[in-house]
Amino acid sequence: MGPYRPSTCGISDYVKLLSEALEQRNHSCKIISISPSQGVSFSDLAKTLPDADLVSLQFSPYAFSPNGLSGVPILEFAESIRHRKLHIMFHEIWIGAYHKASLKEKFIGWIQKREILKFLNLAKPHLIHTTNCAALHRLKSEGLNASYLNLFGAIPLTKKVNIPQQKKNISTILFGTLYNNFPYALLMSKLCQLEQESKKKVQLKLIGIQRESKGLNKLKKFARQKNITIEETGKLSTEEISIHLQLSDIAVATTPLDSLGKSMSTASFLEHGLPVITVNDGDTPLDKLFFRKRFNEQIILLNESGSVGKMRGILNEPKRKYFDGVVDTTDTMLKVLS
Repeated sequence: MGPYRPSTCGISDYVKLLSEALEQRNHSCKIISISPSQGVSFSDLAKTLPDADLVSLQFSPYAFSPNGLSGVPILEFAESIRHRKLHIMFHEIWIGAYHKASLKEKFIGWIQKREILKFLNLAKPHLIHTTNCAALHRLKSEGLNASYLNLFGAIPLTKKVNIPQQKKNISTILFGTLYNNFPYALLMSKLCQLEQESKKKVQLKLIGIQRESKGLNKLKKFARQKNITIEETGKLSTEEISIHLQLSDIAVATTPLDSLGKSMSTASFLEHGLPVITVNDGDTPLDKLFFRKRFNEQIILLNESGSVGKMRGILNEPKRKYFDGVVDTTDTMLKVLS
């Protein structure tokens, strides 16, 4: 993995929670990070990697290098571990593999793909996983034997809170990056329709610190036009976030459906029993789209007909119980790697 920064990096949070769960099952874990800013490269790791029954590489090109290209060092590392039992989890693959990608993204992505495929050919991993159907489709299209492994959320259930039986408002929560290309105008239009049909006021709640100011500005602009209020909480502890998730009725994820599996904030929504509004951006063929069956009924596609009716139907049902994704993914990983 790249620099280890729990609480500020999703992959670091993933590694921390996964290693803790493995330790609880009596598996000894050592976390090693690639940190270009601190002079720690794949070349160094190739010479110093300790003995282990399994090497699990958490792969994200831009975590290993500022320009997303690791060059010769990653190939040296591949040579050094080709006889080890290697597991690779692709959190990110190459860029530019979507319809509206710029020429620059496509060019860099082409180089990244060559580097990644050469690395895999040299390293000969025992097992390749990824978290979402977009990456899985692209990996399989290159002839790789990759499979899906569920990404869990980083927000464990805190103490349960009492939820009112009759609520006058529909609390809609956003958590995580607000991407600029999400259809915020359509979202507000559908939420207004939900207000009219349910006879309840929709209130938006934005939790955490935002990295994407353009997305936030768009959200606020279209919310003002529809007279929908937004509450911003700022930075919160994981315990406070869990309480907000428990008290919310519905969530919005600005990550599209085909990449939704790589979003830890979305995983936290689903694990807390929330229905999640997202979109299908058309970048992955329909026959390659999937989401984990357990959560299928919680996914609402904003740009499909009947989305508001599905929202109303879900909101009229009892909220689903909390699901411990960390335990589930850890058990699955141990099973397939045994």
